[in-house]
Amino acid sequence: MFISLGIIVSHVFLIYLIRKQWDKAVRDGKLKDIVLDGLLAFEYGCLAMEQGVVLEKYGIVPWSCCLLSVIVWQVVAWPGYSASPISHLLKFSVEGLLRTGLMLVCSMGSYRYMSVLWEAIMTEIHRDRPLHLSRCSYPFTNTSTPVLFGVEFIGSLVLCILQERIFTNPTLVNNDPNRFIRGSIFAITVLFVVFLGMDVSGAMFNPTLATLLIGGCSGHTTSEHVTVYWVAPTLGAWAAIKYEEMLVKKKEQLTVNQQQQKLEGKQVLNKKLKSN
Repeated sequence: MFISLGIIVSHVFLIYLIRKQWDKAVRDGKLKDIVLDGLLAFEYGCLAMEQGVVLEKYGIVPWSCCLLSVIVWQVVAWPGYSASPISHLLKFSVEGLLRTGLMLVCSMGSYRYMSVLWEAIMTEIHRDRPLHLSRCSYPFTNTSTPVLFGVEFIGSLVLCILQERIFTNPTLVNNDPNRFIRGSIFAITVLFVVFLGMDVSGAMFNPTLATLLIGGCSGHTTSEHVTVYWVAPTLGAWAAIKYEEMLVKKKEQLTVNQQQQKLEGKQVLNKKLKSN
């Protein structure tokens, strides 16, 4: 397992150094953000693939620890960025589509890169990994498409709502300047939701990650893949946004009603005082 951990840690450190150099070299905010989107997608792809080795060879507990660590790292080290393209898809713009395409290309590039790396390492646990992945079979063929869709939709919806609660909580915001506490809480939340859905649909909740890990596997058509792993989580995130907007409107309306009641109460009191 030390080899897998070494691969994960070394790539986190290497990509962090690349990012720092890019920050220094480029001042254009939009160009910088576009490249960092791709770099984060590449990092997440590399780490996810190696975590797959950990899960297969060493079990659920080491994999869970790796997942928790990766999520906390990305929250702390990548503020304002997401390894998922859903936020770009929800812009419903050409730029959003282009940035999603870049993240997908970089994510798929991580597969090629890790395949070369695994072949170069030539350890027992990595030797046949590229061949195994190239001949993958979809593991959820016994689950109907509506159920798969529902799991990805609900999981994305729940995570987006809880993410908003965690990262905008005033107490946490004021006492967690480095986002470590919020990252840890969110990581545990993600792990719990993933546990609930991983045996049903894989609990991806990330379109590019799903395409990287199970896209093209036999027993799963392209249309089914797009519907379940692209449309469902994107709709879930969109529903979460609309839900939050609805809560804000209700809160604003409640505030208006309370102010109106206070005003009416003052008016009634003034009339009584005048009548007396």
